Amino acid sequence: DWASYEPIFQDMFASLEFFPPEVPEPVERGPIQPGESVEGVLSLGGVDVWYFEAEEGQYLTIRLDAVDLDALDTYLEIYDEDEAWIAEDDDGGEGANSLIMDLRTDESGTYYIHALTYSGEGDYTLSLEIAEKPSGGGEIGYGETVEGVLTGSAQHEWVFDGEEGDTVNIAMNAVDEDLDCYLELYGPDGMWLTDDDDSGGNSNAEISKFELPLSGTYRIVARGYSDEDVGKYELILTGP
Repeated sequence: DWASYEPIFQDMFASLEFFPPEVPEPVERGPIQPGESVEGVLSLGGVDVWYFEAEEGQYLTIRLDAVDLDALDTYLEIYDEDEAWIAEDDDGGEGANSLIMDLRTDESGTYYIHALTYSGEGDYTLSLEIAEKPSGGGEIGYGETVEGVLTGSAQHEWVFDGEEGDTVNIAMNAVDEDLDCYLELYGPDGMWLTDDDDSGGNSNAEISKFELPLSGTYRIVARGYSDEDVGKYELILTGP
């Protein structure tokens, strides 16, 4: 019966040693400069940490490419100098490569790039671009419709001139099914005014019947709801 075997099993389990799996420590690789490409090698579970300086209001484009796409599926994470998570991406680039595009910095300081593997191991290249304006967006006027394509956590900024008391409607409609649209509106003083996710129906965003509080240039931020939302969209602005 069990009572006769229990002491034997207790002795067996008491003699066993359990070891937690080894998790590689993050490797501090050093600085990366705007316009520079650096190289490294990632093992399974490994993390390479690179850092750079940026000013408030700049736009970051960061690419993490596997040398051999069959061997390595890359993953990107971005943190600020307080080690707070900002953004991440898996497959925003070509194939299984990672791309964070037009990421706007909220403050000046040191930023950290974590280069990781989603799966596999292998060599990689990492590149950084810093710009004063996003790669997408531009000017839009009342009664106009413009188009854009969002990739890899990008956000596009469109600007228009309005007068105090103007009532505006802003619609962002997804052309591609993989895009969940998100809108933000900022005033001439740079202050956030309002935002919207799905008021346009389905995955479309719409800011409806909004009265402008000041005269000046307004900024519309068109982006995806998450970093995974990519694709083509149209933006429609109507005014008085």
